[in-house]
Amino acid sequence: MLVLALWILIAPGLAAEAPDPMALVQRGAPATNKPWTSMDYERARLVLEELPLDQLPRLDHPHLQRWLSLDNRPNNADPGALLGELTLLMEHNRALSQRYAEASAAGSSLGAEQLALSALTLRQMGWLWESLDVLLNSAPPDSPSRAAAVARARSGTANALAAHLSMLAAQQPLDRDIASFNRVVLVGDFQTQLGCNAWDTGCSASTLQANGGFWTVVFTTGPLSSSWQLVGIDTSGAEYDL
Repeated sequence: MLVLALWILIAPGLAAEAPDPMALVQRGAPATNKPWTSMDYERARLVLEELPLDQLPRLDHPHLQRWLSLDNRPNNADPGALLGELTLLMEHNRALSQRYAEASAAGSSLGAEQLALSALTLRQMGWLWESLDVLLNSAPPDSPSRAAAVARARSGTANALAAHLSMLAAQQPLDRDIASFNRVVLVGDFQTQLGCNAWDTGCSASTLQANGGFWTVVFTTGPLSSSWQLVGIDTSGAEYDL
């Protein structure tokens, strides 16, 4: 598998304070001390969409941290119900991503937040593929439509991903959080195929290179699992999951 990782720098700007977590809960957002369901995502999205564009939460805000948390991954034994739940999560993330894109276009510095939402989209698509496999492979082995259905579903998801990344690439250049990083590394189990240890932030083979406002890396591996993370490393050596 040929992997191309693309990361876009987002230019500095000013932003107002987001409401504190309790204020968002009082407006109807869910609490952040437990994993969210699709209904919790809907409640949070409706509240966040009502905020002024310059008050959208940053990465250090508890509500955005909970939104992005992988602990929210649905775990339903019924593959049909799981597929429906994942579809709802992707729709809520798409809608919030669009709100952050509007804020960026209006001059807010939200590059790191947009990147994190895009990374969540990638993960949700991986979860969706897995649930589709379970659902469609439960059909009789001789079903002629099974393989075609899997192929169509994966093709459609890949197209949605391409559109999402194209939208991100077209957004305003780029942000204070990102500009402070001097290295960005894609880490995960796949790094063992590149001659590095798994989850190695010092792996040069999966380190992105800055080039004209873009961060890119290209490498070849077998199929990637959903276990990966983009890590930004600042000039002090501190590491930040993106």
